[in-house]
Amino acid sequence: MENKKTVLITGSSKGLGKELALIFAKNDFNLIIHGRNQNDLKQVKKQILKNDVSCNLVVGDLKDLETIDDLYKLAIKKNISILINNAALATNFLFEELTDEEIDYVNSINLIAPLKLARRIYSFFIKKKEGFIININSVSGVNAQPERGVLYSATKFALRGFTNALRQEIKKSNNNIKVLGVYLAGMKTTFVKRTEVQIDFQNCMEPQEVAEIIFDLTKNYKSVNIEDIVLGKLK
Repeated sequence: MENKKTVLITGSSKGLGKELALIFAKNDFNLIIHGRNQNDLKQVKKQILKNDVSCNLVVGDLKDLETIDDLYKLAIKKNISILINNAALATNFLFEELTDEEIDYVNSINLIAPLKLARRIYSFFIKKKEGFIININSVSGVNAQPERGVLYSATKFALRGFTNALRQEIKKSNNNIKVLGVYLAGMKTTFVKRTEVQIDFQNCMEPQEVAEIIFDLTKNYKSVNIEDIVLGKLK
């Protein structure tokens, strides 16, 4: 297990995060998984350990610096190769209905946490001169979608800006560090069900299929560098 690569996935107790954890485990990666619900994480860990890999879990809210530091320390200990910033909050409140507390909290999860965690792990990747950062985003970060909420789109546009800017900074160095932005549209997940947005799930993407595509993008292609990808439902 010591020679296997390690991937850290935030928000991996359900939905896409869970499916990502399972597909990486099936392909011989050690896992660091994260979520706010310990029981859900333990169930995911149980499935992961059916494979010949290790799995460590971190329970906590990403708004808390302690959670981010715990993830970072574990990532260094396990010689992380891939960071997947997957955790996010959906909100479709009208702008006039938002409170300062809601703005701060959604911003802390959708933008600040990925920035803080990536900054820590990026420093480690620089020392290794290689690594992979994947930011799971939304098409709301490409085209503003009022039905998803002003705040949600604002955080996703900012995450897109971070992804692109970091990639440009890396290009000026000699490090083999890759940054991928994944922009999703229409996936079957409780993430969307927690909002009041009306979505026809019949034609939506399956999280397992999305996870398989993302895993394939992490393969070490010699002549191809994929920077951004948009994944959407068929109809």
